[in-house]
Amino acid sequence: MKRFFKSLSLKRLILLGSAVLALIIALIIKLICTSKANSLTEQMAWKRWGNLAKDTQISVFFDKEFDYNFYNIRSLQADMEKKLLESSIVSESENANARQWIYAYSLKGSVDLEGEAGKTTANVYAVGGDFFEFHPLELVRGSYFESTDVMKDYILLDRELAWQLFGSNDIIGKQVWCGNIPLMVIGVYNRPESKFNEAAGNNAATAYISYESYSTISGEESANGPGVDTYEIILPNPVKGFGLQLFIDTFKTDESKYMMIENAERFSFLSLLKVIRDFGKRSMSMKGIVYPYWENIARGYEDILAIFLLIRLILYLYAIVIAVIFIVIGLKSIPWKDLKRRFLDWYDDFKTSDHTKIKDFFKKISKRDVEDL
Repeated sequence: MKRFFKSLSLKRLILLGSAVLALIIALIIKLICTSKANSLTEQMAWKRWGNLAKDTQISVFFDKEFDYNFYNIRSLQADMEKKLLESSIVSESENANARQWIYAYSLKGSVDLEGEAGKTTANVYAVGGDFFEFHPLELVRGSYFESTDVMKDYILLDRELAWQLFGSNDIIGKQVWCGNIPLMVIGVYNRPESKFNEAAGNNAATAYISYESYSTISGEESANGPGVDTYEIILPNPVKGFGLQLFIDTFKTDESKYMMIENAERFSFLSLLKVIRDFGKRSMSMKGIVYPYWENIARGYEDILAIFLLIRLILYLYAIVIAVIFIVIGLKSIPWKDLKRRFLDWYDDFKTSDHTKIKDFFKKISKRDVEDL
């Protein structure tokens, strides 16, 4: 080893230092990328919901021409319960009313709204199920509405919309008119403002109402209701891949009419490798799917994190190459001929030495063992 360290010239030390620096940079990039991925609250609902190792999250985005409505959703719920029972997946909670899985659905539209101070046309998301478990909007005032509420005529406004309609944020309990239909303001939230959000489609005044209210407002009030754009679910995943396969087996729908994504795995190493593999082609689609803003943001982050993964792989490869070079240098610095000669000398001494003492020792040991028996 002395020869190895003596052989480390200034150039070799710089090379070794650069390999260590590459690994440090790769680690820093990984930590930053993990932090960015975890900041996407809509993609991490499964982490907030339950056991990280036993739950997964899946999103389905539908073709605009495909009418996946409330009737289909209710059928899916019944089939999911049946599949979970058949798979012997039962709740481990002591609470008899504890839920094993949650779901949400939504569709984007546009409505005319009028308040005390003005009126405007705004984007609206009609939502159902446990939507705000998946999408915890930053509330300024008030609260969310829930699918279990008896009254369905609630509306959640962003701050921009609140000022346009009322000239204030302090408007909880006031009425917004949509045509001749009154809606009660239950909350005001802060819509994120950034270039990423604007590019993703979250760049205009937006409200959230119940799926039932939208059905009435849009004139599509029926037993089935209007078709949804998105369906999201968090379900048990006791073994990796189990939850996704269970959902695929239950979700019997024409594959050309939807796009399915497992959110819990989308930023994993293998998933990002697939993004690198399909870079460019993944932006092409023959389906008439318009992604909601949160999915557009997630897809944008996928591209960015895939690029940084490629950078990390290059840094790892560089460090490995340098390590191999130094291993070869180290092996070459070892005096193999001298070691071989020493070993042969030792072996010759061992063969020619007197082994009677060793034999006597083992005889005494064996004799004691016999006497003990």
